[in-house]
Amino acid sequence: MKKSDTQEILNLSEDINTINQDNYPDKYPAHWHNHIEILLGYGEGDGHNQINIHGTTYSLNKGDLLFIWPGDLHEIVANPNKEIIALQVYPGLITEQKDFSSRYNHMKDIHYISHNMSNTSEHCSRMISYIMEIFNYARVGNEFSSIYKTISLFNFFISFSMLLKNNYWSMPTQTNNFSKQTIDAINDAVRYIADNCKRDISLNEVADYCGFSPSYFSKTFKKVTNYKYIDYLNLQRVKLAGQLLADFDNSITDIAFSSGFKSLSSFNRVFRELKGCTPRDYRKLHT
Repeated sequence: MKKSDTQEILNLSEDINTINQDNYPDKYPAHWHNHIEILLGYGEGDGHNQINIHGTTYSLNKGDLLFIWPGDLHEIVANPNKEIIALQVYPGLITEQKDFSSRYNHMKDIHYISHNMSNTSEHCSRMISYIMEIFNYARVGNEFSSIYKTISLFNFFISFSMLLKNNYWSMPTQTNNFSKQTIDAINDAVRYIADNCKRDISLNEVADYCGFSPSYFSKTFKKVTNYKYIDYLNLQRVKLAGQLLADFDNSITDIAFSSGFKSLSSFNRVFRELKGCTPRDYRKLHT
């Protein structure tokens, strides 16, 4: 079976979607999607709630968190008593934030966090409280609810980042074979790129800023962040352009060059690849 045969297209009306207990399915066949899905054990559980991710089955008890990342093949094996609630999140909310993007690949190493583990319980409790805030804002539905939900989601991922900072090196992950100094250097590079993306900033310059050779920096940056250098640079430039498009006094040509692009054609091409529409259409949609 081709992977495309199991893809589920989530056409969400908002960047953060909530699924309550009654609506989370009791079973669902293997599938994947391009959104982040965060599951919370909301009932007594007792091992009856089971989710399979890439062949590993996780039992979700009360207070346990499960992360399904974009592209993860997963199956809802059993949810007989309707004891799971979930968030579905547009990943750009996280990856486009420089303070999260450098940690995103570390986060993707983690699928399961037990609320009962002594070294994670404090941060896990905070993360659960932010999930409940999101559900509350979704239920109230006032004019600022989408903003409040986003703030709570950012607080959730701040707590997640702090949990990783305190416990990452004791967790079995794919990227902790790098030294802490190397990870810190890549985090510094991510911030440097975001702060300087509006000008002509080369890979060699950023590698020198980190104290790495260009070839080592290129390979390490890709492994740690899951982005090629040029792809991450373009991501930050398009994010900046999106902010500038809100001001109608700025022409699209001026915005292209102010965002670090060397030509209007390359700006239009990259913007469309990352945002799914042209800068002009984006401006209309977000007016």
